[in-house]
Amino acid sequence: MLIDHVEKHSLGWINGADAGYQCFADDPSKVRKPDVSFIRGERLSVADEPSGHCTIAPDLAVEVVSPNDEFSRVSTKVHEYLDAGVSLVWVVDPVGEEVLVYRQAGTRAFLTGKDYLDGEDVVPGFRCRIGDLFKPPVGIETE
Repeated sequence: MLIDHVEKHSLGWINGADAGYQCFADDPSKVRKPDVSFIRGERLSVADEPSGHCTIAPDLAVEVVSPNDEFSRVSTKVHEYLDAGVSLVWVVDPVGEEVLVYRQAGTRAFLTGKDYLDGEDVVPGFRCRIGDLFKPPVGIETE
């Protein structure tokens, strides 16, 4: 959903969990790898694409909570991203089928089922129903 929207509108770069960010003022050697990240195109051109870890903070960081994640660890990552200048952080909980939204401005939102996840001014025009995030892909049967 997100990648399709970003590509269709040429908004910037979507990266998966293999993309590392080394943009933390408190520890210049620290590297974080969000499950999904987005950098607006005007902030990073093709010529500027890093060969190693990216030294600029993404505009959006998405963390998908796994069964092994501890709340404190996820919370620490969220605060690190916001402190580094990430505008929007989404914490996706597949078990609870909910999303926590954290904004640079300090506001938060807790979204479930029929609520909508919005890219706000970070990913303009992106909007999807939370329940749709957790539907199996078309053609995949579930028990």
